[in-house]
Amino acid sequence: MEQTQNDAKTRILLASKKLFALNGYDGTSVRQICEEANTNAALISYYFGGKESVYQALFEIYSPINILTQVQNISPIEGISAIVKKMTEYRIEESEMISIIQQEIFMNNARIENYKKYVSEIWLTLKYYLDEGKAQGIFHFDSVDKALIYIIAIITFPNRFPNLDCVFAEEDSNKEEAVNDTIRFILRGLGYAADHCEVDNK
Repeated sequence: MEQTQNDAKTRILLASKKLFALNGYDGTSVRQICEEANTNAALISYYFGGKESVYQALFEIYSPINILTQVQNISPIEGISAIVKKMTEYRIEESEMISIIQQEIFMNNARIENYKKYVSEIWLTLKYYLDEGKAQGIFHFDSVDKALIYIIAIITFPNRFPNLDCVFAEEDSNKEEAVNDTIRFILRGLGYAADHCEVDNK
């Protein structure tokens, strides 16, 4: 019985993630979630209390905040490389969550607090390593805030846009290539010597 309950809860989360990514929060109803999850509204109320709580649970369960335990007390190069690696992998593996995050960034409504709660610490850590790298003379750029904005945009938004496929000549890279390419691109953009941009993607 417990396994069945857990399965139902997981189905609700996965269905919600899929539908919120496709239709947005306001464009997704509890009924649609129930149909996609093959369950009923009573279970949504039982496990989560309603649509808003399901939405919040997605950020709690599928947020990338756990990467912070892997990027403490290391050098600026290692710190930035690790954050870019983990967030690029997250972008690829959790593409539905990325779509949800993108929607909230554009909408800029009260629900953006869900995003900020679980991701702001990552960006603050990234900013710390930018500050440290600039202070140590490793990086060469004018504004930490502008550099941070550019890196967040590169990490958060996909490297391909389906509605602009006509302007791209190359096929999408696999995950490892995407990670390595993104790290090199960002480090070079920060003014780190191009011949030093060898990526250790362990």
